Amino acid sequence: MKKLNLIFILYFLICTALCAFGQHDDVIDKIINSKNDSLFKNVEDYRLYALTYKKSISDIRRIERQADSVRNIIRNSSLVMDEKRIALEIINMSTNDKPGDSYSNVKELDPSLVSSMNKLVSLELIYELERNFNTQLSTIKKTRLWTERVSKFIHNQSIDYFNADKVKVPDSVFLSEIKTYTFGKNDVIADIGAGSGYFERVLSMYCDHLTVYANEINSSNLSQLKTRLKFLELSDQKDITYHAILGNENSSLLPSNTFDKVIVRNTYHHFSNPDKMVKDFKRILKKDGKLYIVDILTDETDKEPECKSHLTRKDFMKVINENGFRLVNETKLDYDNFKCFEFRLML
Repeated sequence: MKKLNLIFILYFLICTALCAFGQHDDVIDKIINSKNDSLFKNVEDYRLYALTYKKSISDIRRIERQADSVRNIIRNSSLVMDEKRIALEIINMSTNDKPGDSYSNVKELDPSLVSSMNKLVSLELIYELERNFNTQLSTIKKTRLWTERVSKFIHNQSIDYFNADKVKVPDSVFLSEIKTYTFGKNDVIADIGAGSGYFERVLSMYCDHLTVYANEINSSNLSQLKTRLKFLELSDQKDITYHAILGNENSSLLPSNTFDKVIVRNTYHHFSNPDKMVKDFKRILKKDGKLYIVDILTDETDKEPECKSHLTRKDFMKVINENGFRLVNETKLDYDNFKCFEFRLML
């Protein structure tokens, strides 16, 4: 019976959830109101999460209003002060995060007090409040994890990249990398092996006036990638259009003669058919387009890379050169021994 302050803990939990929701309420409302229903198929149903979250918050408020009405009945009753205190504790227990408290504690009360309380307000109503409250609180806790994940992706101003030594890489490092691509206004970009959309997050911070095709061969990754790119479009004030495109091990399946820049970041050494993929890059690039490959060369690092698939310079250059590309520039990046190699087609 020593839980008079538990309701305040509950209020704190609810307020925390409401604050987390409010931070990106505009984005979530846009998702809820989106007419592009197909976007949310085959992925975690973000629209449903958003709707469920908002409904649970509304239901919690409604239950709290009901509980306040019951408290007022108790306060205005003819019960003596100690009986009111005990009765109010029972009501408070019906709306805290400890399921079953009110029922178990009612059983320990003097039968005459139980009878008096039941005449004022049905004990079954109190138990029902508790059941409903805990159902909604459980939903809020689950969906709050989702809102935090969405908020981190959309609103975190830091890129949060850690190198192989688990050391935080400053955002300025990625700004420096972006400059090596010399993006022009309205460039059309292909990001090959986009994965989680990490590079698109970087682009959203430092670029403008681009069309970006994020290419991925893993269909499950693509589903999540589509949703993340939609979040970026909804929240970013930049003029960047994103497309998520499924490719395969032999082709990007992107449109021919379309791209000003093809970027392959930390992916080239994973190609099972590098010759076919480089031929495909030649197909999709415009005549004066550029191919950028960011990778590690095993014979030019100060320590062995964690991934064992990286190539030597000779093996790396062989297929690229055989397909008509020439190296015009290379830049050492400031993390994990990566270099950015810039290629042009030999005319």
